[in-house]
Amino acid sequence: MSKRAKILLALTALALLFVVYLIITLKPVNIAGPEQKEAGLAPLNSQPLKGDVDSEVLSQDYQEAAQAIAAEIIIEQNMLKAYYAGTSTIGQEPETATATDELTAKAIERVAALKIKLMEIKVPLEYKDLHLELLLVLNQMENFIATGAEIDIDSSMESLNNVALDYDWLQLPEPE
Repeated sequence: MSKRAKILLALTALALLFVVYLIITLKPVNIAGPEQKEAGLAPLNSQPLKGDVDSEVLSQDYQEAAQAIAAEIIIEQNMLKAYYAGTSTIGQEPETATATDELTAKAIERVAALKIKLMEIKVPLEYKDLHLELLLVLNQMENFIATGAEIDIDSSMESLNNVALDYDWLQLPEPE
């Protein structure tokens, strides 16, 4: 017998022993369905793979979180519009331009923090469009910070107001 045949025979024997070991040691896994649980036939150690989610609770939690974030977005929009109205780094003294750059960086950080807050929320299926609209509003705010084009902040404010019209529970504070 050649060396290659001996190695192949040894590997085949090891594989066979491994399969026999798995057959002997492993136990079948039974995940009980809802009808088995109701009938009391579910095994004691049977756990559902995912916890049941109460859609009403999820919806209420999302509404509260989205309401809070929308209020923060309004505040940030008003701050951005007030600060950037007529300001530009072109033609400014170097100290003033540096201060403006720092304020711009802080504004970008605040908008990014709002995005992170929004992304951490569990979204019910019925509010997926609202969630995407809020993300688009935040992207428009980032564009405004980057370019200074007033149309971006105005369109973000308009988008947020349109979203509030579609969802009557989303009460936006009056703009300052």
